Amino acid sequence: MNFLNFKIKLLMAVVCLLSFLPVQSQATSINDVKNTPVILEKAEEVLPVEEEEPQKYIGVTTPLAAGGNPWLDVSVIDKKHDRKSFSAKDNYYSASNDYWLGDVASYGISSKYDMFDDVNSNVDVKLAQLLEERVVFSHDLDICQKVYNMVKNWNRRDKIGLAPLQSDIDAIESIQTLADMDQYLIGVEVPASGLMEPDLQPDLNNSGEYALNILPMGLTLGDSAEYTKLTALGKRTKKANDAAIEKMMRLFKYDKEAVQKKLAAMYRLEYALAGKIHTNEEMSKADYFKRINNPVTLDQLRELAGRYPIVALLEKYDLAKANHLIVPNMEYLKAVAAYYNEANLQDMKDTLVAYRMLENLELLNSAANDIAMERNMAIQGFKGNAPDWFRAVEYVKRALPGPLSNLYAEAYCNEAMKKDIEGIIGDVCGYYKTMLENEPFLSEPVKMEAIRKLDNIVVRACMPDKPKKWNSIKLNKCKNLLDVNKALLKWEIADIAQKINGPVERDWTPSYTVNANYQLTDNSINIPAGILNGVFYQNDFTYEEKLGGIGMIIAHEITHGFDTNGSQFNENGDMKNWWTPEDKVAFDQKAQKVIDYYNSITVYDGLNCNGELNKAEAIADMGAMKCMLSMAKKKSDFDYDKFFKQYASLWRAVYTKEYGDVLARTDAHPLPYLRVNVCVQQFDEFYATYNIKEGDKMFLPQSERILVW
Repeated sequence: MNFLNFKIKLLMAVVCLLSFLPVQSQATSINDVKNTPVILEKAEEVLPVEEEEPQKYIGVTTPLAAGGNPWLDVSVIDKKHDRKSFSAKDNYYSASNDYWLGDVASYGISSKYDMFDDVNSNVDVKLAQLLEERVVFSHDLDICQKVYNMVKNWNRRDKIGLAPLQSDIDAIESIQTLADMDQYLIGVEVPASGLMEPDLQPDLNNSGEYALNILPMGLTLGDSAEYTKLTALGKRTKKANDAAIEKMMRLFKYDKEAVQKKLAAMYRLEYALAGKIHTNEEMSKADYFKRINNPVTLDQLRELAGRYPIVALLEKYDLAKANHLIVPNMEYLKAVAAYYNEANLQDMKDTLVAYRMLENLELLNSAANDIAMERNMAIQGFKGNAPDWFRAVEYVKRALPGPLSNLYAEAYCNEAMKKDIEGIIGDVCGYYKTMLENEPFLSEPVKMEAIRKLDNIVVRACMPDKPKKWNSIKLNKCKNLLDVNKALLKWEIADIAQKINGPVERDWTPSYTVNANYQLTDNSINIPAGILNGVFYQNDFTYEEKLGGIGMIIAHEITHGFDTNGSQFNENGDMKNWWTPEDKVAFDQKAQKVIDYYNSITVYDGLNCNGELNKAEAIADMGAMKCMLSMAKKKSDFDYDKFFKQYASLWRAVYTKEYGDVLARTDAHPLPYLRVNVCVQQFDEFYATYNIKEGDKMFLPQSERILVW
């Protein structure tokens, strides 16, 4: 958990989006869900977008700068195939997954459906069953069930109506002076979301201690680059947001003139500040961590913030005692200080009202929720609604990850699974040690530092041996979901104040999570139990299937310790340079080849991949593949076809054209078909398995391959 979790922030344009949304009439109970098809009705254009040039999916004959012709993204539902399917020689992603893609697309999807959604839907059923059944009393079960039932109880939510938010709106509208605004932002029991927020994280320079970071607000259009030039996604998001804010404000009895006034004020404020907020591309650059590592004293923060009451907020909640204060974006802090004055008071008031409308769409009554669904449809191109149990599970995940994690681990984790995964992690680390020892472009001192980092990787597999207790979370007085948010934020602030200058406590990734991760600041690999399902892992998988499934996931995450970001942190998770200048130049040159190759790949007419955004994840994919293929050589009868097919199955996905656009512009991961095709075409074993020759679309000359490790 962190400080911002319980303030429904606009950290990205698409908030609270549900990726798997079966139509409610199709799955009204938990027992029905396993038999429920994934639903897509071709979405009517709820909010049409005027684009400067219409985007079209490219055909397979469009030339590419390197690697032959591009591959058609067969995951897109509304594309037109140039032919029914492709061979392994032309489009391996398609050849391996066409049957699944066609089967799922015949039902359709809400906006996207992939194997993470597939496994997550099964995990959600298990979680819902735990929350529906009250076997024995526990505090974790009690608070999770309370919130779960509040989300599902539409009769009560409609009876309460808009009242939970009305008091906050009234408080904003009653602000008359800048001093009033100070008091509103500081709050009585919890602070109100404003232009900047505190967040507790491990110190980049000393990961064993905490630093309190002062972060910029989120923007309604997501990426701050949208405020320089609107993309098609930005235009679509703006139209959807404007419509949602207007409809919500009309529910609160604002007239049309007031709505337009507040929208105009919101954009004036955002355009005034957005230029000082890092863009998505800037955040993906290798020097980003150095740029945001800006320690300040409390007095310096007070001076830099000017009239903005961030220091008063810290003092009220006992956070000003932090030994380490970091301002990741100094220019933004200066811009807020210049902006926060009486002349802009009305614009700030109007902006806060508009923000509250977007932030709380899914927390109020059914009328507000309908607006939320319509907004999501317009941005991502889907129709549909989620059954109540599904909404409730997803909300409990966001609100109470720790307690819900304990419930899942107790019910579904076991020691045999844990030992199996720890064994695979050990094998992967063994390979990486040999690889680093023999890496020709590394000098001996750098090899020693890299191996020291590898030897000190912290392994967190499946579940903790001693689950954390959450008895201090009290929700008994909460009557609605906004009350829940405030209670959790109050608890979080008190928890932060208690541990702010102590040693860093390392929370496990929630056990139900259908994902895995590498943590830079404690050099840890985290493989929670949730991902140990479906195509990723089964206890009875063959060796090839385990390597192509969870083996690739594990090796991918370990590679992150040595990608363009991970290579900046040492064995303890401290940001420390352990490279010689010569080694760093050689590494950067290899990484640049990855960037250049992805930049050359066209997804839409006029839209290429963003290599800078995708490079770290692409390096991790290729590093993992090299690791698995090296392990495969130890088995004389290794079935490479089974291995490659298992890997390709991990990235099965179907999505709308709109959602594909969102992914291409905002996701650090390459699009699914590229995670398969670009990765496998780097390796001789793939060429030998499928007899790939020059002239085949999967062929990439040896001189143009882009392996970093």
